[in-house]
Amino acid sequence: MIPTPRGPGDLVPSPEGTALPKLGGEPQPLALQALEEIEGLKRSVAEIAKRLEALEHRVAGLEAAKA
Repeated sequence: MIPTPRGPGDLVPSPEGTALPKLGGEPQPLALQALEEIEGLKRSVAEIAKRLEALEHRVAGLEAAKA
């Protein structure tokens, strides 16, 4: 016997449908994404610098108390 080719009606349609959901809207250009990432890194570096300065003041206070 020669098998019959499968037709489009052989598969049960999925409840989700065939369309893929859109995630996050339209994609941004790579340059814009890079600029946003750079700005985020700048904010992180500024926060780290503030914390480092506060730590330096604490260490200076501890050293002055020992002397």
